[in-house]
Amino acid sequence: MKKILSLLVCLFVLNACDDGEMAFDSFDFSEVTSSSCTNNNLIFKVNANEALLLQINDATDRFPFRNEIGATPRVYNINTNNKVIYRTYNGNVTNTYFCATIPPVTPTVSTEWITSDSSGGTIEITTSMIPSTTSASTAKYQHSIVFKNITLVNSDGATMTYETLNFGVYQTNSNVKFAFGNTVPQRCAGTNTFLKVFDTNIGNELTRENINEVLELKIPTTLFPTVINGSEKVFLNQLQGVTATYRIYDGDVLAQNYCAVTGLPTLFEEWAAEDGLNETLDEDDTGFITITSGPTLVNGQLTYTITYKDFTFIRVTPQPTDPLLTNKFTSELHNFGNITF
Repeated sequence: MKKILSLLVCLFVLNACDDGEMAFDSFDFSEVTSSSCTNNNLIFKVNANEALLLQINDATDRFPFRNEIGATPRVYNINTNNKVIYRTYNGNVTNTYFCATIPPVTPTVSTEWITSDSSGGTIEITTSMIPSTTSASTAKYQHSIVFKNITLVNSDGATMTYETLNFGVYQTNSNVKFAFGNTVPQRCAGTNTFLKVFDTNIGNELTRENINEVLELKIPTTLFPTVINGSEKVFLNQLQGVTATYRIYDGDVLAQNYCAVTGLPTLFEEWAAEDGLNETLDEDDTGFITITSGPTLVNGQLTYTITYKDFTFIRVTPQPTDPLLTNKFTSELHNFGNITF
């Protein structure tokens, strides 16, 4: 009789564990790196035939993984736009599965657990710069993601609740791209300010941040050559009004607005170039601008070609609190372009 009772107890325990919840409760993505796509707002982890997905399409903040350092986490409520999803498939999946414009036919979803729109809970994201960075232009940012008080539901109505569930970290590259290339320079009319604007998202695609970069040179026009085929070497010097500033904005920057200092989007970062050094040997000089004038004078105007070498930019804002982090980068050689006036 005891043997029969023992067997019944074992069968009961086995059946209780075979309700789909235990398999979900034991999943482990701790050693899996987070990934993303450029054509949607998914952050996901893939482990063989299972995937953990985070979708944030918040109405007030569509891009939660900004490189903004802060001890206070950004908090997003679970709702129709912000979801946590766990899936298993009938075969192994890869990162490309989630980035395909048309979802692949295989593998197919075997089970799915998803936060319901009214289940409550939050997604918390805390951002920090990764230590031991040698150059700000190649820096990476780490976004620690934690789910609080979330409830996931499957198709049968079964639920699983977590007070705290650590998704892990998601890394992004530095905002510092300095990708001006052949962007045409402009001049703020009648001033010493010259600028180049680079739009990283010309079509304003909704799945990508609309980051705009601005490179500003301030050069008194009295330092420009006054004759054809002339050349001047000008060193960065704040006291003499020769400066270089690099700014990163969250949104489109129009030259006329920039010059008028009005109607500008949110400023993400600002970097100021150090003063140049005029060394004994020319090859040792740093932080200087070369201005050459063209061969012809047209309607009383000259066309100037501006290049610079070895600008070292120091972060002005925001200032990270970690003193171990490097907050500078060097732009070694750059053809700023042609300006006529």
